Amino acid sequence: MCARIIQDVDIHALGRVYRVQTDNTDPQIPIRWNGPPGERYHVCTAENGTRSLRRMRWGLTPAHAARADFAPHNARCETAATKPTFRHAWKQRRAVLPVAGWYEWRKRDGTPFLIADAAGGILHLAALWERWNGRAGAVDGFAVLTTAPRPEIAPIHHRQPSVLDDPAAIDEWLDPTTADTRLRALARGSGSAPVQVHEVSRAVNHCRNDDPSVARPAALL
Repeated sequence: MCARIIQDVDIHALGRVYRVQTDNTDPQIPIRWNGPPGERYHVCTAENGTRSLRRMRWGLTPAHAARADFAPHNARCETAATKPTFRHAWKQRRAVLPVAGWYEWRKRDGTPFLIADAAGGILHLAALWERWNGRAGAVDGFAVLTTAPRPEIAPIHHRQPSVLDDPAAIDEWLDPTTADTRLRALARGSGSAPVQVHEVSRAVNHCRNDDPSVARPAALL
């Protein structure tokens, strides 16, 4: 399952892709080379016909939860539409998480790998978000949808994030009128653009190691 990401993206480039207005006063997105769940990242959401780039916690707490520390960071695309934890967000609160790549650990031996766009571009991951209201205020959090892996990733892990291929797919995912059957098809997508997959150092196992070295191929270290 997806549990670490690289978020090294330009806010103005995202504004163009997501059709969100940005200007020179917008702060740049903090670079994360080894970002774990539980921390805050930029996602694109759409509410009342308006899109925005927002920072929220990676970990979705449904509105009905008793405590905010129940916050799954992944949701299976096959069950998210009907599972009580995610079904409200599936219908009303979908999001897109832009990443430069994500890490997976090979099941048989725990070897870490980086999966990134082969051309160095942005990968757009389908996500769901929800707002939990507690005594200390509201907590907005998201979960990344996962699907069956593409052939390059299958030898490493049996799941991968759901990838939205292009602006048209992003538009459909964020559109509140998109039919459920189409949403399910989008969530099953594993991405068609070429990806690079390479082994990285086990330094990535510790999220305190959050610098470019964790993303380098292990053979070059």
